[in-house]
Amino acid sequence: MKRIFMSILLAVAVAGFASAQEPAQPAQNRPQMSEAQIAKKQEQKELLDIRLQILKEELKLTDEQFEKFAPVYRNYNRAKHFSHVKCAKLDWSTATKPQINELMKARLDNTINMAMVRKNYILIFEEVITPRQVMKLYKIEDDLIVRARDEYKKRQGK
Repeated sequence: MKRIFMSILLAVAVAGFASAQEPAQPAQNRPQMSEAQIAKKQEQKELLDIRLQILKEELKLTDEQFEKFAPVYRNYNRAKHFSHVKCAKLDWSTATKPQINELMKARLDNTINMAMVRKNYILIFEEVITPRQVMKLYKIEDDLIVRARDEYKKRQGK
């Protein structure tokens, strides 16, 4: 039942992004973003553009394929982002058993949600790239995540 609900929720979210024509709020009623938020959003956009260029090269996409692929990948990236449940950071030395259990459940929910997004996007991606390229896309993404995590740990001195 939960899987059906998540699938429906994901489908509605994807359809909402694909069909959105106007912003939900007029620009004058939207809360103002701080400079730090604007910088972070710009950095995320630049990182996504870099990731798209890496994928274009690795998947050997033609310019025509890339034009069709990029918007689909952007929607996929948004769906992944919105399927992610925020987890509270814990101080492991003082964490209680219920807090640890909640964190484990949230992390498992994230794993399940991510798998559902990836599963649902297989057919969507296959409309613009081949099944072999879809498989390679997921492999490349996994590798990039590992490399980014390693780089982050290295910069943190861990």
